[in-house]
Amino acid sequence: MDMDFVCAQAGRPAPELTRRDVARALLVVPSGVALVALPDLRRAMMSAGNPLSLAFWDSAKATLSSIEAGVATVGDVQRWVESTGTEPILMTPSYFVWPEEDERGPVASEMFARLVAYLEERVESGRSTPTRWPPATRTPARPTRSCRSAG
Repeated sequence: MDMDFVCAQAGRPAPELTRRDVARALLVVPSGVALVALPDLRRAMMSAGNPLSLAFWDSAKATLSSIEAGVATVGDVQRWVESTGTEPILMTPSYFVWPEEDERGPVASEMFARLVAYLEERVESGRSTPTRWPPATRTPARPTRSCRSAG
């Protein structure tokens, strides 16, 4: 696994690769292979002028290590890919679930591709910031003051 492999998987040159592109390429090969390739891939991305963030590389190593150790769940991996900021979430708030890539018809494939392009444009322009990994834990909502009864 090297930069040429990632570029071929993504269909774009190294300076234009997104976090999503790299994450998906890392998941195409066995996790041990991806872990070994990670430092060289990171250096190649830096050389290409597209270093990605330290948080991304740390999360890639953590996720691939979990996969290699056999402790990662499908949900862990899905959340990691979604945290790239340009992978549409699997389930929308209205409970629409995207079909698997090989099960999408032409309309769903086009919609998904357009949504990815839109998200990539937002990240590129700075209007959207990819989620940090690991995701921050939610702060519990402040307790509301109870209403006193008028009795």
